[in-house]
Amino acid sequence: MGLNDLYKNVWWNTNKDFPKLDGEVSYFEKIKMEKQTDKFINEIIKIIESFPNEDTRKNQWRDRFNNIIDEFINKSPLINSKDKEILLSRELLKSTEEFINVAKTFDSNISTEDIGQA
Repeated sequence: MGLNDLYKNVWWNTNKDFPKLDGEVSYFEKIKMEKQTDKFINEIIKIIESFPNEDTRKNQWRDRFNNIIDEFINKSPLINSKDKEILLSRELLKSTEEFINVAKTFDSNISTEDIGQA
């Protein structure tokens, strides 16, 4: 199933009551989740920027990358394992890589943060 079909399937199978926003998040919980998310984003940016050129180190890099993502997902109420499968699918990662390359071609001085914001 292609990425477009996957997203269409998720869209059409989503309950009309989604999202169910029953609970309230306190100000302190909000701050805590924001800090966790900011830490995660910073770690991901660092690890992406440290992608090794040597083939022998790429497996270790991939394992570290996956561990950071798994740890965030396990601690976060914002994402579940099914969402992770979609977000880390080869198709989405490939399209993200293509987007980054096009952005850098368009503006070689663009920052990682600006690309991420886009």
